Amino acid sequence: MKLKHLESILSRIPQHAFPNPNIQLEQYPTSPHLASSVMLSAYNLGDVGEGKAALDLGCGTGMLMLGCVVMGCDKVWGVDCDAEVMEVARENLRVMMEEEEEEE
Repeated sequence: MKLKHLESILSRIPQHAFPNPNIQLEQYPTSPHLASSVMLSAYNLGDVGEGKAALDLGCGTGMLMLGCVVMGCDKVWGVDCDAEVMEVARENLRVMMEEEEEEE
């Protein structure tokens, strides 16, 4: 997968930012471009993709977690200590999965 294609997919996710950022938790958004670059680097190293599992600790809005899903990881988990932001990550996953179903 090419960088622009992955970035395009992740750019469709509506919530890139935190609804109420907590400075003590160092919450800041991961851009679709940065997430795509990290995912492609991990893929090229053999760390994500088919046959792999991924755990995104401190997943925030879920950009890296969603990148792992797009890259074809068999299992993906996202964990965060902020319940509000976990709801955003779940919603982002739901939106991405609905878009994927519509494309099929």
